[in-house]
Amino acid sequence: MASKKKILVIGGGFSGIGSIKNLKEEGYDPICYEKTSHFGGTWYYREETPMGIPSIMPTTVINHSKEMGALTNYIPNKNFPNYMRHHELLQLLTDVAEEFDCLKHIVYNREVIKVKRSADYEESGRWDVTVKIQKLEKSSKKCLM
Repeated sequence: MASKKKILVIGGGFSGIGSIKNLKEEGYDPICYEKTSHFGGTWYYREETPMGIPSIMPTTVINHSKEMGALTNYIPNKNFPNYMRHHELLQLLTDVAEEFDCLKHIVYNREVIKVKRSADYEESGRWDVTVKIQKLEKSSKKCLM
């Protein structure tokens, strides 16, 4: 049996969780580098925002209905209002991440600094990814999303 193709997802926000979910459903092995210590991206509210890390305002309400913004094949909680506040959207994201076992694919406190084609990209299709943990680290990935 061939091993699953590994694909790097950059960021554990709404798009990142959706990408992990969809990649798993298509038979890939996603790994997600998240800059912070928590998934959720902008929707994870922080009282204090360190430089370069955005946070939603506590009064934010999404501008599309929960059905229009839903991830494929996942029905949002019927008790959530049609236009959710930030904490309800984060709960929806948490529900999806847990139901589809996405959280184990996230590596926290990994900031992607640079992405470029590998020197042998034409033959290998690989990407060089520089990641800041506490120091710079470089790796090579076959696919990015």
